[in-house]
Amino acid sequence: MSYGRLLAGLAAPLASLLLAACQKGDSSPPVAAGYRDDVSHICDVMSLSGADQQDEGSRTFIVASWLGANVTSEDGHAFLVRFQQTPDPDKPKVLRDEAKKVGLGDCALATMWEPGPP
Repeated sequence: MSYGRLLAGLAAPLASLLLAACQKGDSSPPVAAGYRDDVSHICDVMSLSGADQQDEGSRTFIVASWLGANVTSEDGHAFLVRFQQTPDPDKPKVLRDEAKKVGLGDCALATMWEPGPP
């Protein structure tokens, strides 16, 4: 039997096994270890850092310091750099998209960044 026929004969059974494996367990997309936690920390940074209990003038420093100490993965740091460069009007969507990508329900920081009613 040729190598090509062998591969062709295995294609259908392997595809069935992969499909079955993908349908079992957690339906969240796979993410790097620690990255989901980092995105969760970013989304909840105001409450986790205690910045929501401080006056607005000191919140930026508190948030930056807390994120620096608590976002630990390379992917998390890379996301923070991309997020910092994101124009303010796009920040809520970027946060929500990343939260969804890692399997989180919502992102409190995204809600905070949304503009209020006119």
